[in-house]
Amino acid sequence: MPSVVAATTALLPALTAANVVDAGGLGFALLLDALQYVVSGRALPEPSTVAVPEVAMGEAAAEPRPMDGPRYELMFLLDGADDAALSSLRSTWATLGESIAVVGGDGGWNCHVHTDDVDACVEAATIAGQLSRIEVTDLTEQVHQLHGHDHDTHRRSERDQEMEQSSGSGRGVPERSERDQEMVVTGVVAVAVGAGLGRLLRSVGAREIVTGGQTANPSTAELLAAVERVPAEGIVVLPNNGNVIAVAEQLDRLTERVIRVVPTRSVVEALAALVVYDEDAALEVNVTTMIEAAARVRAGDVTRAVRAVSTARGAVVVGDWLALADGAITAIAGSPSDAAIALVDHLVTDDSELVTVLVGADASSRETDRVRDHLGREHAHVEVEIHEGDQPLYPYLIGVE
Repeated sequence: MPSVVAATTALLPALTAANVVDAGGLGFALLLDALQYVVSGRALPEPSTVAVPEVAMGEAAAEPRPMDGPRYELMFLLDGADDAALSSLRSTWATLGESIAVVGGDGGWNCHVHTDDVDACVEAATIAGQLSRIEVTDLTEQVHQLHGHDHDTHRRSERDQEMEQSSGSGRGVPERSERDQEMVVTGVVAVAVGAGLGRLLRSVGAREIVTGGQTANPSTAELLAAVERVPAEGIVVLPNNGNVIAVAEQLDRLTERVIRVVPTRSVVEALAALVVYDEDAALEVNVTTMIEAAARVRAGDVTRAVRAVSTARGAVVVGDWLALADGAITAIAGSPSDAAIALVDHLVTDDSELVTVLVGADASSRETDRVRDHLGREHAHVEVEIHEGDQPLYPYLIGVE
């Protein structure tokens, strides 16, 4: 066995505990040996004999141990990254996770990491290049499913319980109203985090709210459980986040239910889509009208910088407030209201008719009044709606139609 393969035993706690090498590494080494045999006639190595301990039937069927490593597996394609950017990405990921793999060439890379902080890993990658085909897998879900656990419908995570405590609904099974149990032609499942956002989405038609957002992306299993609870002939899923779209698009092949994804990237897009939603209309009709409505929204948000970085707008230091739109920083400010005002000025045009402001859990009334006053003074031609969203980390989510 090559020494480099033998060394993999020390790379992961699970391999060390079992005193085994990494199976993928061993298989790759065998592939190289086979290629050398075909090309040069070099003899294949003799297979090694491995003593396998006997496992009692009771142990084989026992409850799986909790995972020692990170909860999530993140995979995506990365385009346009140079060597320096890849080196920086690997260094950052080394502090955020394990099982790191970045392979490829000529500007195109396949990236993989196990982590508890998906958003930080994605944020680091966006600095390196352009992301596509993002997939996030909840490894804890996989462990329980492999051992025959009906985790989707009978076991709720701490985040489920937190959502239910704060809003009365959540990713788990909330208290069912009579309306929720009525059969409709088209039902809606929406992703959001924040009690106010949950109430707001329900008020305009969503039957199920799945907890998720920039810092807590739901798994495919969690979305599927919500879909299965909706009494409807067809289901529309509103991901409300770019990272969740790929996860939502896995649903249709996992169930006999008819599911379509309206690829909303923010809650403000979802609200616009739900305004034209008709529960008695056919699924495909709803999908068409909802996509068109969401596409008319110019969306942005305000958040705080957690690391220093150089941008086209200038240098960002930790603690700066950032206005984000279309995946880019549009303004750097000293307060959340200053960032929100700059964002509004960026998004509103002479043709705009409606501005929706969703206020986060940490936004102060004084800051919000500043934003309201600016809209009334500088953009008097638009109608303004301000709602308490209670979302964390983002004091303002803003949509303009």
